[in-house]
Amino acid sequence: MGRSELSAMHDAGWQIEINCPQCGGAGVWDLLEDLQRCGFCDSLLWWPKRDGTRDFLVVTNQLTDPEILTDTLATSEAMARQRQFLPQESGRREDAPVDLFSGFAPGPALHEIKNRIRPGIRIRQFHTVYAPYDLCSLVLGFLALGRTPRTARKIFQPLFFTHDEITPAYHPPWDFRDRGLKLSRQVMKPLGPELLARYSFLEPKPLRRDDAALLENWRGRRDLLRGELDPLHHTAVLVKARDWTVYRPYVYVLAEIEAAPRWILLDGQFGTVAAYPDSAEVTRVQKGKWHGLAPEFVGRQRLRILPSRCPECGGEVPAAGRTEYLVCRRCLRLLRPSSAGLERIRYGVVADALLPAPDEQRIGRSAVYLPFWRCEGRLGHEGRFFHDFAALLAAAQTGVAAPTGTTPSPVAWWVPAFDCWYYRGYAEWAFAFGRWLSGIDPSPVFDNLSLAGYVPERDHVCVPDVHPDLVRTLFPAILPGFGTDQELRRLNPMLLRRGLGQGTVVDRLELVFVPAPLSNGGAAGEKVIGPEGRVAWRPLQTGQWPPGLRRTTRRFDRSRR
Repeated sequence: MGRSELSAMHDAGWQIEINCPQCGGAGVWDLLEDLQRCGFCDSLLWWPKRDGTRDFLVVTNQLTDPEILTDTLATSEAMARQRQFLPQESGRREDAPVDLFSGFAPGPALHEIKNRIRPGIRIRQFHTVYAPYDLCSLVLGFLALGRTPRTARKIFQPLFFTHDEITPAYHPPWDFRDRGLKLSRQVMKPLGPELLARYSFLEPKPLRRDDAALLENWRGRRDLLRGELDPLHHTAVLVKARDWTVYRPYVYVLAEIEAAPRWILLDGQFGTVAAYPDSAEVTRVQKGKWHGLAPEFVGRQRLRILPSRCPECGGEVPAAGRTEYLVCRRCLRLLRPSSAGLERIRYGVVADALLPAPDEQRIGRSAVYLPFWRCEGRLGHEGRFFHDFAALLAAAQTGVAAPTGTTPSPVAWWVPAFDCWYYRGYAEWAFAFGRWLSGIDPSPVFDNLSLAGYVPERDHVCVPDVHPDLVRTLFPAILPGFGTDQELRRLNPMLLRRGLGQGTVVDRLELVFVPAPLSNGGAAGEKVIGPEGRVAWRPLQTGQWPPGLRRTTRRFDRSRR
């Protein structure tokens, strides 16, 4: 599989090329992905990533031999000489509005200059050094109160974005002249012992991620929300963060260009000139006196092969997307990888259809089973507990406690657990579904071996994607999202700044599948029916979201000091 084919597999974010330990076949993983099936031998692969740890990745070096180095230097020198022919209306040649690669630059063509220079270049020495960078892959949440652009209706909405934060992690006095550098989205590879033994890898700084500082950069970014709603108030929360150390190659080259020897620092990722190092920097490279990456760090890759069949019935267990949950296609057991293999996860099912099914003669009675986290807890605020959100809101507005009794009644919230949180349209629809379920709080049936009413020939199962720790992290910040339209109209920024519902406690989480009917959308395909409208089913089923649906911030992944 070529690099272009690998890159085409994923079109967003950073990717890692990993070889299957069973057959050696190459596959591309997203940074936030834990599970994947090998496309060659069908092995089920698991790469757990634990908080507080980091794995080591390396960017491919494009400058690996004297022939490539000679060609790179000839190209750079030819471009520098061609600038001599640029017009000087602006007073500075580098400011002249002429594109060297357009073919319209005055004077000799670039390839002509390069062909004259190349025979006069001699590579005397070259030393490759890999510099470390801290890469933090983030999922950010914006919990916003605002008005919809079309209807001006006040709503509370969780909006989610992804972002990559990358900064240099090498120690002084090293300086690779990377200020303002934007790293290419080249597919990376895990750092292995062979590469570590062959080249110099600088020791990275200790991992010290400042979550408060990361969030501070985003709290005032109202412009990110205006495409969704006119914000009245919003707060930023860190939903998920994973840390990596990425090594980028730099090549120190002693080259003779037309008999004039000179040390040049080349960027091995882009194949460009980075700087002209001084004698002290060159001496440090030649002597090799620095702290390198310890070999024991490289052996930390935890890629494992899991049983590819259900341990209970032997049925096929497909892996999809960024979820760590799997559903057996034969017995419908819910499974999750662990150090002991695949373990069974308990879940419940709402047995009775809650929504009217489509017209059987015209459409059929297909259904999709959507997973929700049923959260049971106590609704609290300023040391008091309440029976429902309306009572809490009234007490917060007036400052007078509503009678609650000595023991507060448990409150249930139904939070979507399927892959919808980061996608425009689907998140709003799914959380509206959760609000409706929270209002009626249906009774699930647990410990069935299969989903009640499920017919394999016509029905579908949506695999859970949202980890319970995420739900606990976001409560009580997402609490206003479960209010009715009337209660949301009474919300204001002052109440949210005071920490509405900060005393709320989630005591229990249960995974429950809820059947939702499918309707035939004609040429547009099937749609899932919810209590407040319907959405296209295929993206939920396949995870293949149309371009632009995933909310992704502009990736400010420039190296900064």
